Amino acid sequence: MNNNTKFEDCKKKGKIKRFSRGKALSSKELNLALSDYNTAKGSFKEKIISGLPFKLTIQCFTQQELCFTVTICVKGAISV
Repeated sequence: MNNNTKFEDCKKKGKIKRFSRGKALSSKELNLALSDYNTAKGSFKEKIISGLPFKLTIQCFTQQELCFTVTICVKGAISV
């Protein structure tokens, strides 16, 4: 069962409902996610330039599931 089918099933069963503040909240959540992304990107650049050791974990997803996770350990500065 794909995500679209699950979504449609939830709608039919009444588990998902419209509410008047929904549109405003989705915009707010997207803005918060963008802010979090920009903060993480800045922190990542600082770690790369500083030369301090750190771990980088990358996860790859399909629409239904996690495909794989890669963790990289960096022990020196990387030029950006």
